[in-house]
Amino acid sequence: MGFAEMTAGDWRYWPEREDVTLRARTALGVYDSHPLTATGGAVKRRAITWKEMTASAGAYTSRDRAWLIPAANLPVGVVPRPGDQVRDASDVDWTVGEVAVGKFGQTYRCVCRALAVVNELSASGRLLRPDATTDAAGRPAPNYSQVGAPVRCRVQPLDGAAAEIDQRVTARRALAAYLAAPLDARARDVFEVTTRVSFGGAIASVQRYTIKAARNAERIWDLMQLDLELVA
Repeated sequence: MGFAEMTAGDWRYWPEREDVTLRARTALGVYDSHPLTATGGAVKRRAITWKEMTASAGAYTSRDRAWLIPAANLPVGVVPRPGDQVRDASDVDWTVGEVAVGKFGQTYRCVCRALAVVNELSASGRLLRPDATTDAAGRPAPNYSQVGAPVRCRVQPLDGAAAEIDQRVTARRALAAYLAAPLDARARDVFEVTTRVSFGGAIASVQRYTIKAARNAERIWDLMQLDLELVA
């Protein structure tokens, strides 16, 4: 028996293992979920060391974590990649920024960041896309379908202005939404934001915004930004 075979099961002796779900990204905002389970836990998370932070030239922070995933606990044909997420037992999503393969290919070391936690994204948003439905008079009356999975987010105002539309004064407010995960957003889509009184508590408000533009969709640890408009 070779050394690789002799050490293939060493992960079973790691302390403080846990079960997680690997969310493999297949498109913007779309993930395939793969539960990773084993007796005593399938993976291990650990803090980023000072040496690793120094070597990263500032890319890693003390709030990042390294998730160690044994290849033996991954489904056939599935490997973690940057942009995937590791969802822990508390439903916190850790976005994979970098993946390294250990000796003999037995372990994947994924450096991850909990973007919603680090950036204090307390609201929840979902992307809605209108169809081309019209009413009996031929006026637009679209139905909306959800695109991608809901995401943690934060919305903040940028500016506002008043204008006369259809002989009434209407206020237009420009806002920005910052997302914990990218979405396939397009201009004229709708972003629906739900805020709660407290984390996991009662719903405080639900508001829909029109999307004007999207930024940073492909930059993994930079929050995607949606430029929004609210007409009132």
